[in-house]
Amino acid sequence: MKKILFLILCSIIAISLPGCGADTKEEYFETTLFFEEDGKITDVIVESFDTQKYSEDGLRTFFNEKISDYNSTNIGKGEVELKKLDISEGKAKATLLFDSCDTYNEFYNSTAYYGSINDAYDKGLISETVLKKRGSTQTITKNDLMGMQKEDIIIVSEVVRINSPKKIEYTSANVDVIDERNARVSSESAGLAYIVVK
Repeated sequence: MKKILFLILCSIIAISLPGCGADTKEEYFETTLFFEEDGKITDVIVESFDTQKYSEDGLRTFFNEKISDYNSTNIGKGEVELKKLDISEGKAKATLLFDSCDTYNEFYNSTAYYGSINDAYDKGLISETVLKKRGSTQTITKNDLMGMQKEDIIIVSEVVRINSPKKIEYTSANVDVIDERNARVSSESAGLAYIVVK
């Protein structure tokens, strides 16, 4: 959804001068969701951007208008903020802050969840699945998962990189672990992706 949105935005923007700048999460060079323990999500969208054809100002205006429309119709329910928009070396990097997973899901019509496993189950997000332990061949089933009381779970429906506030313990088969706090949903992923953290 985000990539499609970004490409649509780029296709309607007029020529302008490129901009540049450093992002606070500058070490990430691909679209990444940063989940925070307080429930907030920082969404760093990274896409190719032709500065000879498209405008940074136009892209910024479009994002601001979309965010303003959302915030004004969801007063007291959710808030989105465009933290940064940088264009450099043929890449556009937009950093959006969401006050909750619910806000993120409504804004993108997507699925992103971070919290307890029991709450995820109550929301209908836990399906029959086999998870593999990070760095091991050990696996667990849905029944094992539902018995975990100290762990939290991240669930997403997009092909995206994930940054977790806690150490990754288990992942579904459509997730590739990068390190103890970073993982990437496979480009061939089908269905929801699960990451158990502790």
